[in-house]
This record gives sequence, structure tokens and C-alpha cells, in this order.
Amino acid sequence: MITPDRLRLLHVVIDPDLNEPGNVIVAQAGLGAGGILQRAGFLPGRASIYGHPSDPWEKADYRLPAGLTREQRDQAASTATEALRRAGFTVDLYEPMSTPVNTPLADAGECLGDRINALAEQVRCAPTTTEVAAALAELSAPGDGALYALHNALAAAASWADDLASEHEDLGDVAERLADLAEKTETIGRRLSFARGDLVGTHRTHPLRGRTAPGALPDPRMVAGPHPDMLQPWSSTDFGGKEQTTAAMRETAVESREFYEGVLAGRLTVDWHYVTSELGYLVAGVTDHRAGLSMHIVDEGGIVSLSETFASTAAASAAGPRFIETFEPLADAPEKVLTALRGRARAAASRSLRAAPPVGAAPTASGPAAPAPADRTHRR
Repeated sequence: MITPDRLRLLHVVIDPDLNEPGNVIVAQAGLGAGGILQRAGFLPGRASIYGHPSDPWEKADYRLPAGLTREQRDQAASTATEALRRAGFTVDLYEPMSTPVNTPLADAGECLGDRINALAEQVRCAPTTTEVAAALAELSAPGDGALYALHNALAAAASWADDLASEHEDLGDVAERLADLAEKTETIGRRLSFARGDLVGTHRTHPLRGRTAPGALPDPRMVAGPHPDMLQPWSSTDFGGKEQTTAAMRETAVESREFYEGVLAGRLTVDWHYVTSELGYLVAGVTDHRAGLSMHIVDEGGIVSLSETFASTAAASAAGPRFIETFEPLADAPEKVLTALRGRARAAASRSLRAAPPVGAAPTASGPAAPAPADRTHRR
């Protein structure tokens, strides 16, 4: 049930499908909830890549696969509900499906994708080819690199499916597709190793990348605070009006209105925003202190949708450049943004030169270096 202190954008409903009693349909599942749902055993329904609906008016729905027993269905629904609530979502679970969870899902920040996303943020802000090459080694390294391990996992799945193909013909095609993906992943790993070798030998500095000053936003495109349109009565869209002809459209409009009312009332803190130069989308990082999480949202013509959720404001801000670049590559940014990036890169290079010891100076004795803090950027 939605309560006044909870945001509708963070609301998930898990109900049986009346037309298919053995299945479960999940309403309002954006990318943040989608990752948890898939790990609990749900499959995306009418949705595009990564569980995102192609239309901002639509909702991505998730279903459990056919053929589950009632006990398996209830366990999957309850496991998803527990994990979603821990992540700050409000969940309405059909009461007869509620059951004690046998194996809880991992908490935020403990998934493999989180660690690779942290690596992506490290690459994005790296000022030199040497640092990029060092980060890419985590992907391309033979034996324990991420791509090597991914190839092994896909090859194992292909072999497993192929073992059953003689008895279950429908698995033959699945085995072939998995084997093809394993082969392509191996090829990607080899080509990445060659590209990484070329980077190591160049010793170049990127003109648009540089270290961020303490406390500063990680990208000049990210403007601190809300956009002016977020601080005035939103009149460009008739929320819940007659032109929203379906129940889903009306619900989406109400969610958008509630979001902006929360901003105006101070219940939601807009940490930063950016307006894309071509399509005029408003993207922003927002913290909901009541739910104990931060999120990325996108406003398309007055309709707000939730993209990702994060465990902290710092994690959401660190992932801000990546979020912006899903809508607008850095090379397409306005010239004033590129100029600001070049200036910051030059300042970072200057600081590095000042910090370097004079040529020929004797090295100073020091104790063991303190370990660098772990980058816990979390994409869910």
C-alpha cells in the first residue's frame, strides 16, 4: 500500500495474473527494481533492453516463468519483496503468496555488475592512457579477468544445455546461441588485450579528463541543485487529464505530479541536473531521505521516470556522467562544457607536476602506502 511518506516511483506491486493463475505479474518495475526481480527469478515481459519500457507512458512488467509450483512461485515473490524493501522500495505483495524467505538476495553493492560499474567510473575519469590500460586489465587478464570468467560461464552453460539437447530438442537452439556468445566473448577478450597493449605504449593525456576537486561534482555538465522548472508549479503537462486515456498513463502522470510536489515541499533533494542539448531531456540525481536512497530520474516532456537507484548520494553523483552519456555522448556536449573540462584537465596536470619530486632528488623514506578507499558505485 502506498503511504504518504513513500514515493510512487519507488512503488512495486506483485500480484497473480488473473488470466494465468500460475504466473505472477509485477507492475512498475524500472531498472532499479528490475535487477532485483531478475535475480529473484522473474523474467521481463513487454519491455525493451534491460527491462526498460520503450515508451515513458508504459510500465515494464515482469513475470515468473511458467511451470513453477505454488511453493516456488511464492518463494520467488517473497524473496523479491524482501530484497526490494531492503533497497528502499514500497512493495504490495499479494498476501497469500507471502512466505518466509529461504535464501535472501545479496545486499546492494555486492553484485558483480556493481564492481564492473565501479571500474567503468574509474576509466571514465582517468586522465592518462596508462590509468585506462591498468583498469582494463581487470577485464582482459587471462585466468581471472572478467571477460575470461564470462567466457567460462557461457561455455559451461552451453555445454550444460547441449547435454540435454538429445532428449529435449528445444534446448538445441539455446545451446548453439550460448556457444556462439561464449565464442564472441573470447574474441572480445583477445581484441581488448591488443587494444590495451596499444594504450600502454602511447603515454597520452586526455584533454577532457582530469581529477575532480574534493567536494566538486564529477562532471561540469552536472549543475548543482534543481533546474528552475523543478521549483515552480508544473503547468506544461495536465497531470491526470483526459488526454491520458489509459490507466497506466494516468498513473504515470500522477507519479510525475507527486515527484514535483515532493521537490517543491523539500521532501526530495535534487542534488544535480542537466538538460540534454538535442532532445531537451532533463536528467537529475535526486535523494529521497525517507527511503534512504538516491536515484537517477529523467523528465521527458513533464513525464518523470525512474532510471536507477543507489545506496547513497555520493554513489549516484559518481555515476552521473555515465547517466548523462546514455542520452548525450561527451563529444556532443556544448562547447562551454568541453572548455570547462579542458580547463579542469589542465589544472589536474599542473597539480600533478607540482607534486612530483624534482629530477634527481633522493627519494624520501615513507611507510607503507595506505590502501585506496574502495569505489562502491552501485548500479541497480
